[in-house]
Amino acid sequence: SEPSLDPILSYLCDPVLQKDKCGMWQCVKCIGDQVFEKFRVVLVEQDLKREKVLESQARMLLVFFNHIHKQIQLVADQYLSQLVDKFPHLLWSRSVLWCMLDILQLLAYSLSLDPNQPIPIVQVPMTSYTLQFMDNMPARENRFKDFSDRCQGIFNEAMKWAPNYTRSHLQQYQSQSHSAPFSNREEALAFDSVIKSWLSDSVASGNKIKNNGSVRGTSKFVAFRW
Repeated sequence: SEPSLDPILSYLCDPVLQKDKCGMWQCVKCIGDQVFEKFRVVLVEQDLKREKVLESQARMLLVFFNHIHKQIQLVADQYLSQLVDKFPHLLWSRSVLWCMLDILQLLAYSLSLDPNQPIPIVQVPMTSYTLQFMDNMPARENRFKDFSDRCQGIFNEAMKWAPNYTRSHLQQYQSQSHSAPFSNREEALAFDSVIKSWLSDSVASGNKIKNNGSVRGTSKFVAFRW
């Protein structure tokens, strides 16, 4: 079977464990950190399985990064940052970028829903994971804005290292017939304009970096802070 971080993250999401006052959640988190380090070592040694596993785990961490509980967001933040530090090509992986955009679409869709109605749990396309929206509109707006900003940061960084691949993946995403959740054409056009602005901004950023002759480390962009 393929190595996965899913079991440890599932433990950390346990409501009973999260409410425990004796430090059990932190103990499990420490065990999780050790498991994660072993996980990265195993992936370095497994060339044949590496890419498939890396991409699936990065997609999973993007989902958990948008968990309703902040402490789970921070765990996903930590593991995703460290994973990209070790395997920076994940930044311009098509499946990872497309998953990120799918999640951003779902977060945008949450803004059109009545927060007084039951909170839906939606399936993240091309994954086995679901996403639960925040229970009030200000929290949903903050989540969408924060994730949108971080997505743009990732795209800017990817454009520095692999501009042709990254631009191609973004353009392909725009041209594909995705099962977007938007309820009207205006929302879809607004989301499309966000992608176009990222392409424009990333090109400008890439030119600035080229002129300055410097490139930042990837962890500066994927080590998200809330």
